[in-house]
Amino acid sequence: GFGVGAVGMGAFGGGLLGAVISGTVGGGLSGGIGKIAYSALNRDRYWLLALGLLAAFAQYSGVGAQTTMGMGQVRELTDTD
Repeated sequence: GFGVGAVGMGAFGGGLLGAVISGTVGGGLSGGIGKIAYSALNRDRYWLLALGLLAAFAQYSGVGAQTTMGMGQVRELTDTD
């Protein structure tokens, strides 16, 4: 793909934890909680800008299923988080 050689995915930080929300209609909902780091491998200005924009947009995008119930939340973390 277009970004295969330009974008790298770091190790999962803080561990990826499974989570189940009980008390919902039909049983429970399962999901995950964790951290991941992305980086521009070639430090190209285009990829640095693209990753920054995607990280800023992630908070508002609502990824996955059940976003109306509070699932699919993403936030950008700084180096100190």
